[in-house]
Amino acid sequence: MKPQIGQKFNKLTIIQVLGTDKNHDRKVFCKCDCGGFKVTLFKNLKLNSVMSCGCLQRSNQRRYCLKINKI
Repeated sequence: MKPQIGQKFNKLTIIQVLGTDKNHDRKVFCKCDCGGFKVTLFKNLKLNSVMSCGCLQRSNQRRYCLKINKI
């Protein structure tokens, strides 16, 4: 499977294919649903190891902090 502009993986949509890194893995430039941007390897998108620009992690961290404070 080759990366194509417009492909969507979780919150990220590929907007540009950047080429390959030293291991011949394809790099892509993505736009997140939140409006942020992320450069990542295409294989990481396919494996679901990258799901957003980082906004999901920040959101989950905020929820975790709020949950601890309620205890």
